[in-house]
Amino acid sequence: MPVEEPFNYSVHQWQQEQGLPQNTVSDVLQGDGGYLWLATYGGLVRFDGERFVTFDAGNTPAFHEGGGVVALANARGGGLWIADDAGNILRMQGSGIELAASFPGRGFDRIVEDGAGNVWMVDRNRNLLRLADKLEFPFETPSVKVWTLSQLVVESGAGRVWVLRHGSLEYLAEGALHPVETEAPVLCIGPGLQGGMWVLYSGRIERWVAGTKVGEVPLSRPVTMNVSALRELPDGNLAVGTSENGLYLFSKSGESRHFDEASGLGDNWVKNLSVDAEGTLWVGLGNGGVVAMQKTVFEKVASPDDWERRPPTSVFRSRDGTLWVGTEGAGLYRFDGRDWNQVDIHAVAGNRYVWSIAEDGAGRLWVGTWGGGACVRENGVFHPVAEVAKPNETAPVFEPARDGGLWIGGVDGLFRESPDGAVRQVATPWLRTVIRALKEDSDGSLWVGTLGQGVAHLADGKWELFGKSEGLSDEHVLSLHPDGDGGLWVGTLAAGLQQIKNGRIRSVGPSAGLTVTSVRDILDDGHGYFWMCTLGGIARVDKQVLGTLAGGGKAPLNYPVFNTWDGLPSVEGSGPGLLTPEGDLWYSTRRGLVKTDPANVRINQTAPLVMLEECTADGEEIPVAGTDGRRVVPPGKSRFVFKFAASTFIAPENVRFQYQLVGLDNGWVDGGPNRSASYSFIPPGAYRFRVRAANSHGVWSLRPAEIGITIRPFFWQTWWFRMTTYGSAVLLLVVTAIALNRRRWKRRVEKLRRRQAIERERSRISKDIHDDLGASLTRIALLAQTARRDLADSPEQATEQLERIYQAARDSTRTMDEIVWAVNPCRDSLDSVATYIAAYSQEFLSGAGIACRWHFPLDLTSWPVSSEKRHHLFLACKEALNNVVKHAGASQVTLTLSATPSEFILTVADNGTGLPETPRPAGTGGNGLASMRRRMEELGGRCEITSAPGRGTEVKFVVPAENPDAPPHDI
Repeated sequence: MPVEEPFNYSVHQWQQEQGLPQNTVSDVLQGDGGYLWLATYGGLVRFDGERFVTFDAGNTPAFHEGGGVVALANARGGGLWIADDAGNILRMQGSGIELAASFPGRGFDRIVEDGAGNVWMVDRNRNLLRLADKLEFPFETPSVKVWTLSQLVVESGAGRVWVLRHGSLEYLAEGALHPVETEAPVLCIGPGLQGGMWVLYSGRIERWVAGTKVGEVPLSRPVTMNVSALRELPDGNLAVGTSENGLYLFSKSGESRHFDEASGLGDNWVKNLSVDAEGTLWVGLGNGGVVAMQKTVFEKVASPDDWERRPPTSVFRSRDGTLWVGTEGAGLYRFDGRDWNQVDIHAVAGNRYVWSIAEDGAGRLWVGTWGGGACVRENGVFHPVAEVAKPNETAPVFEPARDGGLWIGGVDGLFRESPDGAVRQVATPWLRTVIRALKEDSDGSLWVGTLGQGVAHLADGKWELFGKSEGLSDEHVLSLHPDGDGGLWVGTLAAGLQQIKNGRIRSVGPSAGLTVTSVRDILDDGHGYFWMCTLGGIARVDKQVLGTLAGGGKAPLNYPVFNTWDGLPSVEGSGPGLLTPEGDLWYSTRRGLVKTDPANVRINQTAPLVMLEECTADGEEIPVAGTDGRRVVPPGKSRFVFKFAASTFIAPENVRFQYQLVGLDNGWVDGGPNRSASYSFIPPGAYRFRVRAANSHGVWSLRPAEIGITIRPFFWQTWWFRMTTYGSAVLLLVVTAIALNRRRWKRRVEKLRRRQAIERERSRISKDIHDDLGASLTRIALLAQTARRDLADSPEQATEQLERIYQAARDSTRTMDEIVWAVNPCRDSLDSVATYIAAYSQEFLSGAGIACRWHFPLDLTSWPVSSEKRHHLFLACKEALNNVVKHAGASQVTLTLSATPSEFILTVADNGTGLPETPRPAGTGGNGLASMRRRMEELGGRCEITSAPGRGTEVKFVVPAENPDAPPHDI
């Protein structure tokens, strides 16, 4: 089967647009720490697969202004040797760069360190120097002038340094330079991966070990004199870079492939070549930046017209070995083993959009088109199938049946072709959408995948449906694959992979580690793996691990997702794949057709190193170098950010990270492709941040990168302060509880007191109504009865009785008014008391012909007086006035009201005869005085009586104030 070239490599390029300081890359080297280092005229550049970091005179004092970096070498014990074009040699150790030596005016082209730790340089005049003692081997022009670039190579295994200058080969031993005779001028030398080195001549490449030739690779095309670099690749090929003609790859048999600016290299000037730990070839270009070339898993299939630049959509191989390829707009292609031929089906289908191809038991080829239904090829001629040739929005899908017939599904439902070629429609009363996938199981039953109704199973003429109500995460089904033991794998549009087995549905999704979502096709390669075509690449997953996870078990799910680095022209698959009888896998993508041999797939087994690049606390940088130590962070830091990278450069966008802050996180946190982790509001304490990475093929780091952090607390965050605070809080709670409890009891007692006061007031009102008002009403009733009897016999007596009834009614009205006044809460003030007593005394005394005077304060509104006090005070005053009228013989009564902060005093004074000097015998007088004293005592006050014969009487009622804080009032 034809492929584009015998050498299949993906090419990826970075230039200034992607972050390089400038596009001249003089040297490329992977350091011991995992980073890729680039020598450029804009400075030393560190690359982690995603980000370029430049070290130059602006941020690194050891660099001189205007000195471009031209050569790099790994140093024993870690770090780098750096040479610039101004004659300076610098040493990087850890995170620091220091000047090691300076040779003004002598720019260097090459630098290496030999097995003994000696550092050697070649300057632009081809002179060889040793750094330690500045031992120099000047360049002497040979008799035969052959122009070549100078080379310095440390022979793998032996540590011997080989020097190539002007076509002549020499080696260093015991501080001396020893020339080596060669059959022809040497164009270039390069290190060998299995020991020794490679020596390039114009027509061949030889492998040398310790100065002895041990092998030879003949070249199918001669190499010119402008060779700049030579490297052996892990796949056994040899890369030769030139300064004018780009890059050549040679196999061990001498076959070659040429890469130049026209074929995607970006520039024809190759300055250097380097191979990293994963086997990626790095090409430093004179004007094109840096290029990474990786051996691919997939080979792109060539066609004469590149499918008219239309995407292939389906690939199928018939039983006679013919390969058929359907395209989106270029029709159908046929390969008979020698040539490609384009088959025109436009006249039959009405368009050239072919989406599905299948073959029935009779060898008839079925083709499904977009919008033109299905057509079948018989005797070399295509004709439409009337039953399924209606114009549709989607193309039909096919599935060969065990009896030689064919299942056909689409927007119009399900059809069945019998072995004799007859087509009939199968009843699908449940179907309301498009059939997207069909698979016949080993027992002859049929599985149907739909876009929106999940999966249906037809067995023994009965349908069984599996949708969301049965546990299917996504009812948009793209692919189906029976696994042979009664189970069915279902590829969905957005929920990844699911399994239906024994009537149960189990999901294998992101929670189990399977991050692919849109599974468009599932193929079993026969070597224990499922291959799944997705919208993000082609994934290869271990079947046994998938079964374990689907069964509820636990197993590590590490799998590759092949992408453009692995030879896919596009990560988006455009149709189902094909597994040939020989075991090859074929896939159509949006940018071409590819194939691979799954038995010979090379997986990147190199476990990546993880580099912790940066740690900040609230924007303040915390040193990460020497991560075995513990960093102490002052209190008050709340936001921590960790940045990291991995030493894997194959599909760096697919590198996955997991991290954990031990002491806070319960387990590993899946960070996906994100190269940073942030935490907010971390409590004080000791923590350890760990991070690990998996390369694009699912291989995880052997050990994580770590850094210990101790966050110091404020004094109020210490244990002793917390214990003190907790104790104080408990004590405060106890005291508060006691206070609240006492307050609650006080409120309860006060409530009881108010209730008792209300009950007393109710009792008093009831008693007053019964004693005064009730007696008056009874008297009125009796007088009315007497008056009615005397009305006819004695009108004069009746008139007298009516007058008595009138007086009794007036007394009852006055009594009712007193009761209403006493209970009205609006009258609970001393001002109201004074006003009412003044009105009553004026009315009462004027009827007796006694003058009445008052001495009351002007403002008494701020003095509250309860209903009970008002009632008893009025009755006491009333009793005093009644005594004046009955016994005093007075002509004037004076009422005086005064107040102090604790009490108010009502004084009733007359100018009458006064009380007799000799008290009346007990039982001979009234109980007015005793009643007044009793009423005052009930209020907590007192009644004071002062009298002298002929000088009148003074009755003083002293009542405790309701508001002791009220200011006194002057009279």
